[in-house]
Amino acid sequence: MVNCRSPKPTSVVQIHLPPLLKICESKQMNLIKIVIQFFKDVYCELTKATWLGKKEVAVTTIVVVVFVIIMSIFVSIVDMFLSTVIGIIL
Repeated sequence: MVNCRSPKPTSVVQIHLPPLLKICESKQMNLIKIVIQFFKDVYCELTKATWLGKKEVAVTTIVVVVFVIIMSIFVSIVDMFLSTVIGIIL
């Protein structure tokens, strides 16, 4: 089960610096933990989302296709009109 709470902010104060190799290893491990936490948060947010049903997807797809067809006809008519007007003027 994934914990869906935001991580608490933490502040880390280091007085002594470890050797260079340990710094690199700790940064890599920290990066891995950050990436893992990111994907856990993504999964958590996706479980909260509401998804459309098949019927709603089909209806909205049809609406979009019809709108695109209507707009393409409109743009074509305006283009032909403007081409004719520009042809007459020039």
